[in-house]
Amino acid sequence: MEPTKPEQEKNTPSFRQGVSGLPWDMKTVLIWTALCIISIYTPVINQSFIRLILALPLILFIPGYMLTAALFPDSTDIDAIERIVLSIGTSIIIAPLIGLCLNFTPWGIRLDPIILSLTSVIVVLVIYAGIRRNRTPPESRYTLPVPEIRRVVQNEWNSRNGSKRDRILFFAAVFAIGLVIVSAALAITLPKPGEKFSEFYILGENRTADSYPQVIHPNISYPVYVGIGNHEFRTVNYTVEIYLVPQSVNEATGAGVQVEMLPVKIYTVTLDHNETSIVPFELTVPGPQYSSIDFLLFDESVPGSDITGSDRINASYRHLHLGFNVTTQSGLENITAIR
Repeated sequence: MEPTKPEQEKNTPSFRQGVSGLPWDMKTVLIWTALCIISIYTPVINQSFIRLILALPLILFIPGYMLTAALFPDSTDIDAIERIVLSIGTSIIIAPLIGLCLNFTPWGIRLDPIILSLTSVIVVLVIYAGIRRNRTPPESRYTLPVPEIRRVVQNEWNSRNGSKRDRILFFAAVFAIGLVIVSAALAITLPKPGEKFSEFYILGENRTADSYPQVIHPNISYPVYVGIGNHEFRTVNYTVEIYLVPQSVNEATGAGVQVEMLPVKIYTVTLDHNETSIVPFELTVPGPQYSSIDFLLFDESVPGSDITGSDRINASYRHLHLGFNVTTQSGLENITAIR
């Protein structure tokens, strides 16, 4: 007998059934993802070990697990060990691919775009995997075998057939695996001495690393932007000093000699770890005797006013030099180069 239309609709998996009937492991993935996002954006918690515990599975296991669940909804497709290996392996591939794609977008590789992209990928995979699993016959449908895992552990602990030595070795192996995971997590997240640094850069008028003024006219303003990025794993009070530098020529060698610098602007900015500051600056040259401008970055150690010239440049934490030619000819030239 042919099934009636209502029966056909009842037996045909739909998108809505796939979403509402998500298995418990997929619901756990969604809850875990939500808790991870909360831990990242909640003050105090985002500086604690809780963030690490929640974030590592989100990067190293969950994306691959959901992709594997979508590709192999049947429990007979692959065994448990293969599923775990594929989950970890594909997660290690998915996360860098997301970063590579973001690198070619206007948003770049930043925290918010990464979280949004990774969460979107996980949600899409959860929905698709839920639909595919609901379309699989119940008798062969894959389910996370938590009861079986618990039963194996209990049997190993309570087994009278195995020796006490076997039980100790079993749990020592479990402890060793957990220790390796925690050690890897600490190695990834804890700062290393060589990784502490500060960014110091100049951007052109379009806030990009080009369009720097090279040929300029006296008393005309040319916009540039001074950027600082704190990656020192602490709060830093930065001082920026900007000087116009005239050049004289050594008659003996013909080489340029730096003479007295003209202070143009001095300002301070306090940045927390991973915080960035971009400050606009109007480059104005009073006359043709100046041929470059120097940007000096100091952290907490700012030398006294008796330290001048090249000694002050050498005492700076970071140093940027922008060269240009001053012309009094009519007409503005737009040459985008930096020396």
